[in-house]
Amino acid sequence: RWLISKMDAVISTTPLAASFVPNTTAVVPHGIDLSRFSPPPDKRTAWKESGLPGEYGIGVFGRVRPDKGSDVFVDAMIEALPQLPGATAVIAGLAQPKHQAYQDELKSKIAAAGLSERIVFLGEVPAGQVHLWYQRCLVCVACPRYEPFGLTPFEAAATGCAVVCSRTGAFDQLALPGHTGEMVDTGDANGLALAVLKVLQDPEQAFQMGQAAQQRVAQRFSLAQEAAGIGRVYQQLFDAACA
Repeated sequence: RWLISKMDAVISTTPLAASFVPNTTAVVPHGIDLSRFSPPPDKRTAWKESGLPGEYGIGVFGRVRPDKGSDVFVDAMIEALPQLPGATAVIAGLAQPKHQAYQDELKSKIAAAGLSERIVFLGEVPAGQVHLWYQRCLVCVACPRYEPFGLTPFEAAATGCAVVCSRTGAFDQLALPGHTGEMVDTGDANGLALAVLKVLQDPEQAFQMGQAAQQRVAQRFSLAQEAAGIGRVYQQLFDAACA
């Protein structure tokens, strides 16, 4: 706090973060590289490229560990998938050695529910292939228990995914209920299952939500807009120094 108080300018990435920093100069959200994270030629059929069963995918992206809500996602999918015969869920992310037992418990719970072929752990996806999994999925879930910002649903939305997010990070800036997706309380597996079912009650509706999410990212969260926002702060400093 002392160091921040000595800065010539302070940039926060969310309004909530700015509320904790009294001398915030500007709020500039993180931006997404729209040249890399872009919709596939046909979102409706992109899942076929996954090689997995089902007609469409529900993805969660990030490390497999408790604070990321991996268990919340698994519990929600165990509840929701029996009502979504066309869906397969994927968990894309590394489980570090200290979280291996946690992942093993999740796999055992999935097997006990008879859903091992429909809730699939992809492991760590190479950075150059992550966008392909975003493109293949119809819905992206982000359900961490805490997140300072949270880039994954923004990246996924840029590829045309509808989003279902927990109430943390900057997700309330992206997941607009009934428009781009839905929001749920952190740690609420039942609420997450109901939200996913609501989005996917009609896959065409989910597709349209994904289009709206893609437009929102393009309009408000592009990498170019982030650069411009940071540039304006520097310009103000230069102008003040020259005055």
